[in-house]
Amino acid sequence: MKTQSLLALLWVMLAFSPAYASIYCPADITLYCDDDIHYLPVTGKATAPLYPPSWIKYKDNSSLNQCNVGTVQRTWYVDMNQNNNYESTEPHCSQLLTLLAIEGSVVINFPQNKTYGCKEDIIRDKPTWTSGPCDVIGYHAEEWVYEVSDDACYKIFRKFTVINWCTYNPAIQGSGGIWEHTQIIKVIEKDPPVIADCTSKILPLEGDCKATFTISNSATDQGNCPTKLVSWVVDIDLWANGTNDYKYGYNEPGDYKLEPVQGGTAISITLPERVAAGKHKIHWSVKDECGNYSSCTTYIETKDQKKPVPYLHQILVSAFDASQMPAMISPRLFDVGSFDNCTIKQWLKFSFSPDVNDTLRIVDCTNAGFQFYTVYITDHAGNQEAVDVYMLVFDNGSCFATGNLAGRIAEPNGRPVTDAAISLERLGSSAAMAYPGTDGTFSWDGVSLYSDYIITPEVQADNQDRIDIADYRLLLDHIMGINKLVNFQYAAADLNGDNKIRLADLALMKNLILAPEKSDITKWRLAIEADTLRSEADLASLKERLDIMKFDGRVDIKAICKGDISAANEQETQNRGYHQLEYAIHGDRIDFYIAEKESLEGFQLEIKLGDCEADIVSEHFGLKDLYSFQEPGTYRVLMPKTFDTGKSNPLFSVTGCPDADVELGRFSKVLTQSGSTSELRLKHHNPPATGITFYPNPGQGNFMISHPAIKVIDVTDMAGKNVRFTRTSDGLTLEGKPGLYIVRTEQEGKIMSHKLMVR
Repeated sequence: MKTQSLLALLWVMLAFSPAYASIYCPADITLYCDDDIHYLPVTGKATAPLYPPSWIKYKDNSSLNQCNVGTVQRTWYVDMNQNNNYESTEPHCSQLLTLLAIEGSVVINFPQNKTYGCKEDIIRDKPTWTSGPCDVIGYHAEEWVYEVSDDACYKIFRKFTVINWCTYNPAIQGSGGIWEHTQIIKVIEKDPPVIADCTSKILPLEGDCKATFTISNSATDQGNCPTKLVSWVVDIDLWANGTNDYKYGYNEPGDYKLEPVQGGTAISITLPERVAAGKHKIHWSVKDECGNYSSCTTYIETKDQKKPVPYLHQILVSAFDASQMPAMISPRLFDVGSFDNCTIKQWLKFSFSPDVNDTLRIVDCTNAGFQFYTVYITDHAGNQEAVDVYMLVFDNGSCFATGNLAGRIAEPNGRPVTDAAISLERLGSSAAMAYPGTDGTFSWDGVSLYSDYIITPEVQADNQDRIDIADYRLLLDHIMGINKLVNFQYAAADLNGDNKIRLADLALMKNLILAPEKSDITKWRLAIEADTLRSEADLASLKERLDIMKFDGRVDIKAICKGDISAANEQETQNRGYHQLEYAIHGDRIDFYIAEKESLEGFQLEIKLGDCEADIVSEHFGLKDLYSFQEPGTYRVLMPKTFDTGKSNPLFSVTGCPDADVELGRFSKVLTQSGSTSELRLKHHNPPATGITFYPNPGQGNFMISHPAIKVIDVTDMAGKNVRFTRTSDGLTLEGKPGLYIVRTEQEGKIMSHKLMVR
């Protein structure tokens, strides 16, 4: 202990002795800017032989710039008083550290141009770079937004400036060390504006047979990011001859300029000239502020809609000699000066019905007497005016007291009605019955000409299978104001017979489709001597009985099948194709879907689940839409809903029973966009192993069946069209050309398909 104290005292004495106050600095050194100046094995360390190493310390006086280039004056000292501060009285020496710059290349990576949707967040991109170890680089960004652009909703110009502060000298032009780049960001919105009205229209001619040509339209921008204003261009081709006579738009001068308007605001154009009768082509084009266009072409017809003014004889008297020829009555015979504002008199047409070619009535011994006619006057534009007139036609005594009565009963579409009975009766006598032949015609012989007979038709034909989803959709669209019925469709739509078309008729049609055996409505409506129905109001004028005194030579009876709206006016054409329903199993759920992608307008289903206790679910209908039909486990549904088909959009699913034996009844159909129905067939997922065979196969068209009792449902060619066939006691005969055919059979409720080759 004493020895240590003596040594410490000796060190203190030596330290304050001038003879021992020496410290030796390392040599000056030159380094680079990225070197560590505090790494003493490189820079060196001062020595003081008479002092402990821990007493030797240093203090730096730096003259480095921001790039770490310059000098460092390092003062080494002996910290005599151990206070970690340099004092000039302490032994010291100096060392100079010189740091040199490192020259290297700088590579700048600026952000690329980008495109964003109007709902996306715009990323604040930054430039990146590679540089030398001592470079000091920074950047600055500025933005400008341009809202007018042909290829975007708007653009952002983002200018980046990158500076290397180690080499850039703003006072020296061209010194380098500065880089600039502008990033272009497009913000797009692709939803075009929606034009409100692309339907063709009629402009009525006025008294001078010319029309004031005024048209209007509007458009709304309904996309994800709707803009405020829309701009229009309208090309008008008078007479539709391929030459644009007028052009209005946002870039047009003077009176032809259309200023941009807010979405939904209508624009209106009135031509500087009045236009005569004809058809004219209008091309509408509208653009939103994001450069999206919509366009459509419509036709405007300037048309005479004023009916002719009739001047007719109300009653005429005539006679004929039956031994020579019958009386030939022309509708023009009644004219005494009818006229029209746009059609010269000699061009007016006179007829006995809306058909301008119906210009003759024949009076003979079968219909002589008082005649009731309606004369139609038709102008060049097709406008008609009707006037009731009368004519008393006598014979010269050559007619017998009796004659023959004939007529025809048919549907308005021309299809003859054969399952009917027409009675001819008068008070106090029994009815004489007539039954139509295959062409719908019927007749009575030996009828007294002037008796008070009443003609009453009755149709016994069943209409159960004629009404389907196509008719339901037509009635629904009419009630909702989407489409209008035409002619005898009004009569087919009035199911309850109150001469009105209301929701009650829609409910009756639904019950008639889903449960026809429970419907008690009268299935047919009869119309005698009715040519056309212009509106619902004409329903009240339909007559189901005819007084013989109004008989004009032939009884024309139209039988309208209630509910069968789709076939009320035109001969019905059968869609011979079909849609196949496929399936996919997902655990305890079976999805049933139409694989081919298509947009359909509705469907009706008859689903048979058998004995499996399963549930039916669908995004198209709910449990309340299902109607239990006939036996348990059989359901029907009627859905007038537009939908897209595809595997990802099942028509319905069966859950709770993965082994469910699901079948479709032949009631099942889909409604196509053309308005026709197509049978829905199920690709059975568990066909029975029946071993049914047809032989010889290939054959000449006559095939034997290994199971003679099997039921043949139908035969189709490879295009899906039905082929006529004859089912014999033990086989099948096809009426088709050589080729491949598909035969569907049914056995124990299972549907199977077989391929037959006709050579």
